[in-house]
Amino acid sequence: MVDRLVFLSDRKTIKAETKMKTARVAILFLCGLLATPSQSAEAMRTLLLEPFRFFDTSGEPRDQRAEHAARLAALTDELNKSLRGKEHFRVVALPSDAPPCPEGDSDCLLGQARVAGADVVIAGAIQKISSMASNMWVGAFDAKSGKRLLFRQITFRGDTDESWRRASAFLNSEIDEGLPKAAGTE
Repeated sequence: MVDRLVFLSDRKTIKAETKMKTARVAILFLCGLLATPSQSAEAMRTLLLEPFRFFDTSGEPRDQRAEHAARLAALTDELNKSLRGKEHFRVVALPSDAPPCPEGDSDCLLGQARVAGADVVIAGAIQKISSMASNMWVGAFDAKSGKRLLFRQITFRGDTDESWRRASAFLNSEIDEGLPKAAGTE
């Protein structure tokens, strides 16, 4: 009888030890999942979103500079938030003391991107043609080589907050779908 009690006691000990080992393995596994980001930093595209330019060639007599500046800021903010929300992009900011690049100076834009730690720079411009239509040109370029990775020309109707929001949403989807992902994320 004594031998049988020892045997039952040993089985209970073995079961308890097995449960503890299983619990330790599960905890280590969960800690590993929590400590590992969903995308490694190396597998993300690091983007610098340059401020978009705006020019009005509509010839309309009413001064709409304040409205357009607000719409341009809203478009840039929405695009920035949207890109930051993508797990395959990491958006970096220009250093606060960076001077604006002269218009058309691509070497300056690429240099700013490299200084900010970006491997891709996104730049764009919007031209208001009339109260009925605007053009938007957007390009994404490799910060080291200057090679064009993406280019879109988008024409959108209207000159209202809503038309600019729709253009921003469309642009966001074009960048998300059209910009090549970093190696290992496709």
